[in-house]
Amino acid sequence: MVIADPGSTGNRVQGNFIGTDAAGTSAVPNLVGVELDDAAGPNLIGGATAAARNVISGNAGPGVFLDGAGTTGNTVQGNFIGVAADGTTPLGNAAQGVFITNEAVSNTVGGAEPKAGNVIADNSGDGVLIGSTARHRPAGAGNSVLGNAIFDNGGAGIDLGPDDGVTPNDPGDADAGPNDLQNFPVLASAVLGGGRLVVRGTLDSSDAAEFRIEFFASPAADPTGDGEGRRFLGAVTVSRTLAGINFTASLAAAGVLPGEAVTATATDLATGDTSEFSAAVATT
Repeated sequence: MVIADPGSTGNRVQGNFIGTDAAGTSAVPNLVGVELDDAAGPNLIGGATAAARNVISGNAGPGVFLDGAGTTGNTVQGNFIGVAADGTTPLGNAAQGVFITNEAVSNTVGGAEPKAGNVIADNSGDGVLIGSTARHRPAGAGNSVLGNAIFDNGGAGIDLGPDDGVTPNDPGDADAGPNDLQNFPVLASAVLGGGRLVVRGTLDSSDAAEFRIEFFASPAADPTGDGEGRRFLGAVTVSRTLAGINFTASLAAAGVLPGEAVTATATDLATGDTSEFSAAVATT
């Protein structure tokens, strides 16, 4: 499915099986699941209800591909990307779950609203690549990745840059690139007690005033020690002070077990730039 060119706005793609059979259980692959390019946008792929959900799995390339300057304002939410219609059985796309590239800017994968998050799992490449490959120029900035369940992908959960895995933080977050290479949080601890999970950490970032820090739990960290995020736990908004950004988040701990891996992302609320996942810390 392709939505392309300026003026391709206001389209809704909802309730479909894209890359699967009619039951959403077996692959019937397209080259790409859903493609938005050449200045298409804003458009909505999925939605925050079960009826609006698309199953975008089993394709020979990316599940969702956002391509080109001016491809902006698109929202991908509430979908199963890389799993079957039951939301759990692996049926991955043969590249990235979501690939944003070629100067595409200010698109949203998931959302802060209840049930807006996608399940992005079991894809051969990154869960979400905001960047470039040998054939594609880098993505632009302002692409938000919020509230999703991202796990068991062949590459990184979220990758900013040239499909190269973890991009290290830099002091003061002065570097540039896809999503301005937004620094990820650094977690110090994740402590269970009294039905709560208390997570402490820091964020070394730019002069932006406010950031949304999202937290996730997984049974184990990736082999690299960095994160994906199987279960979204919640979020806090943090503000810069003269001492930088230090945060303590108290989250509902239902279902979180000792020894699980906790990770986080940071999103600049002024620009919409979302970071890669942090390194994981184990719950104690």
